[in-house]
Amino acid sequence: MTPSGPSMRLSSLAIAALALISTGCLDGLDTPQGKAGFITLDIQSTSGDAYATRPFGVFYDETSLRFNQATPGRCAILPFVDEDPDFNSGKTMNVGESVTATLPTGTGALVPATEFNFTFYRASDAGGIPLVPGDTMAFTIPGGDGFPAAMIADATPEAFTFSDVAVPEISETIDIAWTPPTIAGSIINFSLRYADDFSEGPVNRQISCWFTDDGADQIPGSFMDGWIRAKDGVRYVSATRLRSKVVQLADDINLTMIATLSVPTEPITP
Repeated sequence: MTPSGPSMRLSSLAIAALALISTGCLDGLDTPQGKAGFITLDIQSTSGDAYATRPFGVFYDETSLRFNQATPGRCAILPFVDEDPDFNSGKTMNVGESVTATLPTGTGALVPATEFNFTFYRASDAGGIPLVPGDTMAFTIPGGDGFPAAMIADATPEAFTFSDVAVPEISETIDIAWTPPTIAGSIINFSLRYADDFSEGPVNRQISCWFTDDGADQIPGSFMDGWIRAKDGVRYVSATRLRSKVVQLADDINLTMIATLSVPTEPITP
């Protein structure tokens, strides 16, 4: 992942779900409170049916960022802006020479880099760390600068497919169906993206819905008007399965792991 400038934005899709969905999962507090670490990963495709990920880590000495998982069962009509979330929200720390990522298939490393006084950790291999969606991934942090040594682990999101999303003739409730997971603990977002009357071509609006990840749900008809009337028929669907885990390391130190897999799945590009 490559910094884009002083604002230090994430590239790729490492935290795609947070960039485009209903409530937004990264909240800013009015006053910075304590140390916090974030490790995010998005599962991307490589060749054939293979997958890899390029995790991203950032550790704050003091930050206003906190992760709040979205509540399933909520939909919203939102602007669609294809931008990455801004992580430049506090003084960052160096927590060791590398963060070790461990999977059943092997290990990888996240190494530190600094741009514009912003220190972050990224995969040492530009081609990413190979993995099987659903495998447990663990991150071991050596610690430093007042951030303790720690480990966090969770299952990664499982691969899935979803059925075609209907375009009804009138604003009526539509059914959504997808492959349910075999591992409990994930939620899923469906983003129905379309061009409205103010668009100059590309999609600029979305119906964004968080669902319990059980394989089926519905989008109420009250949200469907823009989807039906999409300018020039410009519309498409993206779905994102998300898993998260938060570990409290001390009273004022939290470590968060956020993992996503989106369909369509973007290819990883070194």
